[in-house]
Amino acid sequence: MNIKARIEKIENTEYESFVILDESNIPSISSISLFNPEQKRISIGEHIDCPVRICFVRDVLSKELSSPQYLRQVKNTTEACGIVQSVDSDGDFICDIKGVGSIPVELEENIELSVGSAVSFKGELRAEI
Repeated sequence: MNIKARIEKIENTEYESFVILDESNIPSISSISLFNPEQKRISIGEHIDCPVRICFVRDVLSKELSSPQYLRQVKNTTEACGIVQSVDSDGDFICDIKGVGSIPVELEENIELSVGSAVSFKGELRAEI
């Protein structure tokens, strides 16, 4: 899944920028960690369209299939609840979130997950340009 938004504010570090977004295609997301390994120039007002994932996830909790699905930001953390679409050999998975789409999720530790199960978790929403 890609995030499409206009950059409103930028805070830079050596390899990463934390950007405040405007006009995002994901309504509940107003900021994102933007990984920029090639140090491409980005500027305020620029529109971005880049892949997004949730990383640094440690705790994954099982939920009822009827649980509400969401993707939201609480301070510097992204909280999500959705359905596991697929799991790779490293244990990372693709989570489908109703109204948002399918987002790759990278785990800190390998956790046993079942395709089709509902889960909730917290992590860092990150895009790469």
